[in-house]
Amino acid sequence: MAEDWDFYMCRVDGKLASMALDLGLAATAPDAGRPLMGFVRIPLLVARPDGLSDRTEFDRLEEIEEALIASVVPAVDATYVGRCTTEGHRDFYFYFASRSGLDAAVGGVFARFAAYRPEIVVGEEPGWETYLHWLFPGRDDLQSIMNRRVCDNLEKHGDTLTKPREIMHWAYFPSSEAADRFAAAIAEKGFRIEEKIDPAAERHGFGVRFARADVPGRDRIDALTGEILDGIAREGGDYDGWETFVERNEP
Repeated sequence: MAEDWDFYMCRVDGKLASMALDLGLAATAPDAGRPLMGFVRIPLLVARPDGLSDRTEFDRLEEIEEALIASVVPAVDATYVGRCTTEGHRDFYFYFASRSGLDAAVGGVFARFAAYRPEIVVGEEPGWETYLHWLFPGRDDLQSIMNRRVCDNLEKHGDTLTKPREIMHWAYFPSSEAADRFAAAIAEKGFRIEEKIDPAAERHGFGVRFARADVPGRDRIDALTGEILDGIAREGGDYDGWETFVERNEP
């Protein structure tokens, strides 16, 4: 499975948190051969008032992460799944079969970063709950990541994300009746139903392709897809994303 790293912001116990993880692992998790979860926690030397890392510490934290991956992964045949920064500390998460060699691998890393005092926590976790249900983003956060990726791509092609244009959406449902109910509800919100899609070998479920003129701005698209996701969820369906075309400002 190809790596698919991304990040998002959320709140953990009411505190701001920054999550970064390999989204691609969700397709195969849990790995029965790596039933132990371990994380290495380090206190930030320069924490911001909100508990996140300061820019002045960015390079050093990146060096530590790279060194941990290079040392821990081969030492215990681990899979590195992600990290969390919150309340003035950063945790690096791994899954592996045996702790043997872990402490030495971590100790070797921090012999080079003596200003940091790491804490190692290890526990049985065959279901990979920390990765799947804590690190992994919920519905809206995951969609926000996907929205950001599309917006990034539009901007790379010269789009300022300020002009309204047709945005096409796809959703799939467990029954034709559910698809019809959703189509009727979304049409009342000004969307045009472009196509009803019957189940196919490559995509199970009854599909609805729908469109409306909107502005795909970063401050708007999450609210738009959030409203769409709520409607889809009421009918037990799945959202399959959106696409649009590039709109450049005239020179």
